Amino acid sequence: APCLRNPFCPSPSGLELTCTTQIMISLTRRCFLFLVLVGSQVVADEKAPDGFTPLFDGKTLAGWTNPYTWGKAEVVNGEIHLTADQKFFLVTEKQYGDFIFEADILLPAGKANSGFMFRAHSEPNKVFGYQAEVDGDETRKWSGGLYDEGRRMWFISPIKGDAASEAAFRTRAGDAFKRNDWNTYRITCIGKKLKIEINGVTTSDVEDATDATGVIAIQHHGEKGQTYKFRNLRIKEIKPRTEVRSDWLHHLSEDFPNQVLTLGDEFRGPSEFGFVFVARSILHHGEQLIGKKFTAGLIPVHNPVLESHITPHLP
Repeated sequence: APCLRNPFCPSPSGLELTCTTQIMISLTRRCFLFLVLVGSQVVADEKAPDGFTPLFDGKTLAGWTNPYTWGKAEVVNGEIHLTADQKFFLVTEKQYGDFIFEADILLPAGKANSGFMFRAHSEPNKVFGYQAEVDGDETRKWSGGLYDEGRRMWFISPIKGDAASEAAFRTRAGDAFKRNDWNTYRITCIGKKLKIEINGVTTSDVEDATDATGVIAIQHHGEKGQTYKFRNLRIKEIKPRTEVRSDWLHHLSEDFPNQVLTLGDEFRGPSEFGFVFVARSILHHGEQLIGKKFTAGLIPVHNPVLESHITPHLP
C-alpha cells in the first residue's frame, strides 16, 4: 500500500514505496548515524583528558619504523626495548610541528647514551636534527641538553668548549636526571621556542628556527649487549588557530595604542588568553589594515574579518 504521509517518509517521487519500506529505510539510516557517532566518540576517547595522545600502545610498534638495516626494537612488558651493536633510531611514521612530547627512559647500567630526537629528519640509515640528550656519564651530566645530531652538535645548551655555558647548564640541570632510574622527559616545541624538562626541571629553554617540523625518534647508542628501555610515550599537538575572537582585537587595540601594524609583527595577548598574535593580513570591511596605526577603537568589536596565525606562547 502507498505510504500515507508517515512522518518518517519523504515526499514521494517517482515510484511509491510502501509505508513499511519507508520506515525500514529511515530506521536503517538512524542506526547508521548512531554507529558513526559512537565510532567517532571511540576515536576521540583515545585522547587523554589533558589532550595527550599515546604514541605507543604498549603492545605493538604501530606508528613506528626503523629506517636502518640494523638494530632491533621489540615490545616487552609494555615497554619498547632497543638492542643493537651500532647506533640507530626508531622513528615515528608521522611528522610533528608544534607539540608537547613526554616519555620515560631507563638507561642500561655501564656505558650508555641515548636521546629523544624531535622535529628530526629521517633517511635510509640516517637520522639527524634536534635531540634531547640522555647522558649516562655521571661526571659530565649533560642530560637534558640540546644536541644537534649530524649537524651543529653542541651548539647552544650547552655550547661545548665554552666553560661558562657548560657551567650554567650544569647549574640549571642539577641532579634532575637519575642515572639508574626511570626519567621522564618533556619536550615542548612552539614555533622557534624549544624547551626540555627532566622530571619537572627545565634543563634547556632556547630559541632556534632551523627546523619547524619532523619525526620523533628514540635512540640506541650502539653498545653491544645493552638494552635501552622506553615507556609512556605520548604527545599533545598544538595546532595553529585560524579564527580570532572579536574581543581579542579589542584587547589588542587597547594594549598597543598608536602601534603601526606591519606584516609579521608579534603581539603578546592578555594573560588570560595566552597567545601570540602574528600579523599576516588583516581586512576589515575589505580595507587592508597592514601598515596603518592600530589604535583603540580603530577596529570595532563586531564581526571583524581577519586572517592570522595564533599559537600559544611558552609560559
